[in-house]
Amino acid sequence: VLGETLYRDCGGRRDELVEQAFLRLTCRPPDEAERRILGRMYDEQLKWFREHPENAAAHVGIGDTPRDATLPAPEIAAAATVVNALMNHDGFVVKR
Repeated sequence: VLGETLYRDCGGRRDELVEQAFLRLTCRPPDEAERRILGRMYDEQLKWFREHPENAAAHVGIGDTPRDATLPAPEIAAAATVVNALMNHDGFVVKR
């Protein structure tokens, strides 16, 4: 869902999506190295999901919330992968 929200809010612009994902999940803007790494990750994932559309559809179909079918599955899957990576970043803290 966050991948869809980011994609929609950022108008599909990769750099803005990466920036906003990092800011929302770590409460700080990414530095230049982090932007570059996450931008490259998004690009690599997007390429892979475009080459494997069935995997993109399956990836974005996970979860209880129905997916927004008006948004392109490869782009949303790539955004979701970046979000997932950020949730494993040291700067992301979950309180229970």
